[in-house]
Amino acid sequence: VAGTAADARQTADAARNAARSRVLAAGAAADTGDAALATGTAARTAELAAGAAVSVGVAAAAARVILEDNVRGRACRRWSGDRDVCCGSWGGSDRSGNSPGNN
Repeated sequence: VAGTAADARQTADAARNAARSRVLAAGAAADTGDAALATGTAARTAELAAGAAVSVGVAAAAARVILEDNVRGRACRRWSGDRDVCCGSWGGSDRSGNSPGNN
């Protein structure tokens, strides 16, 4: 009877060891998944930074075009009332006299 009890304990120990091995394997798989998530997060962060850099570059290029147009005097666009959009002055042809366009 004593030998049977020892065999039963060994069987139980073997079953526990097998269960621990599965837990360890599952933990290792979870660790691999966590590492993949961290790598993916880092890649997305770099992608967002690159996208922001492109946006800043586009905005800078647009500002440069507007600035160059203003320096060269090409930026003034007229409304229908002969008012310059960029500089705000009246562009009427009658600059002498008392007409309402002389401001």
